[in-house]
Amino acid sequence: MRNERNARFHHGNEKQMSSDDSTFRMASLFAKRGSGLQGQDRNGNEINLTRYYNETSCVMREDFNMAVKNLQQDLNNLLSHLGKEFENRFKPKFRVSNFPHKSRSRS
Repeated sequence: MRNERNARFHHGNEKQMSSDDSTFRMASLFAKRGSGLQGQDRNGNEINLTRYYNETSCVMREDFNMAVKNLQQDLNNLLSHLGKEFENRFKPKFRVSNFPHKSRSRS
């Protein structure tokens, strides 16, 4: 994550999220201020804010899903190692036979 942060903020690299990010940003600003941006983007396609938005959210969703899958694998690996150590250290302490059972009768 640090490398990606450095690339984006310190080195000025941006990951492209849609077919034309700069037009998407500009069209979004125009839409926010109440007027639409019309015409063609730098690729010669009609400006379509919905298309740009859908492309961007698709890329972000794929990146998020990949990051979550990687995190899940890392956590599973960590917990499997911790689980073994936990069992070795604490299993004897939590055995039922180690706890005295007192039956209290309420009268």
